Amino acid sequence: MRQVIPASIREDYVYWKTYMHEHVDFSHGASVIHTKAHCERVLLYALILARKLKLTEAETTSLCHAAVYHDSRRHDDWLDVGHGKRAAEYYRQACQAEALPFYRLAYDVMAWHDHADEEGLAVIREHAASPHAGLVYQAFKDADALDRFRLGPDGLDVRYLRSEAARQLYDYAHAVWTDGLEEG
Repeated sequence: MRQVIPASIREDYVYWKTYMHEHVDFSHGASVIHTKAHCERVLLYALILARKLKLTEAETTSLCHAAVYHDSRRHDDWLDVGHGKRAAEYYRQACQAEALPFYRLAYDVMAWHDHADEEGLAVIREHAASPHAGLVYQAFKDADALDRFRLGPDGLDVRYLRSEAARQLYDYAHAVWTDGLEEG
């Protein structure tokens, strides 16, 4: 049975998904792992986590920006440390070109999501305009991790999720991967 997008986030999900498909180009077009479909699911989980964690509108928007841009500048499907920084720069340029509001938190989350948590958290907290910047970073990394089912049945190890809110989404994320998603 296809999984349903919670009504509380459906409008934002559809908006950002549409934005991504119309405005975000992916440089590694041959990828079967880091695709727009992957970013759609990361967006879904990011929006759900934002609600569960009671993030502000600006923090939630930062998560949405990060979700739709974060893998757009990959060179390959492997580790590719540095793709986050390339995506963040692409995001900055897109904001300028399209008059999209730029969120420094989104930039930092993207730029550091492909690094160890300790390193990313240190940088994000240094630049933080939000008292919850570290929480936003961890929520994004959890949203990205919740889509690891695409890597195989054992792709997601719940022990690596950072929050209880993310751990509660394990079954939902598995069902989204196996059964699909109903947008309507």
